Amino acid sequence: AAGTDIGEGGLLLGVSDRPLALKQVLELRIEIPLTPVEKNPLPIQAYAEAVWVKPTSTDPPRYDHGLSFTRIAKEDFSKLENYILLTKWMRGEQPELEV
Repeated sequence: AAGTDIGEGGLLLGVSDRPLALKQVLELRIEIPLTPVEKNPLPIQAYAEAVWVKPTSTDPPRYDHGLSFTRIAKEDFSKLENYILLTKWMRGEQPELEV
């Protein structure tokens, strides 16, 4: 499975052969790079719940899933926030900063 979009609240997950059940909880290990050239990504542990499922093709079967984080350690959440800020900055977006 591959996550294609990630934010502070959850992620989009593509699974190729079968849909997840709504409200199914998954234990996730997400590897994110600290920089665009990072060779050793940082692992993040989180739990997430499937909140929506959408078929995207039938041959072969493919499903996209919206996952909402239900539990993530403060340290891992901080890593995720930093990654999101970095990717927004690299795309030329103005990230929202808390003061």
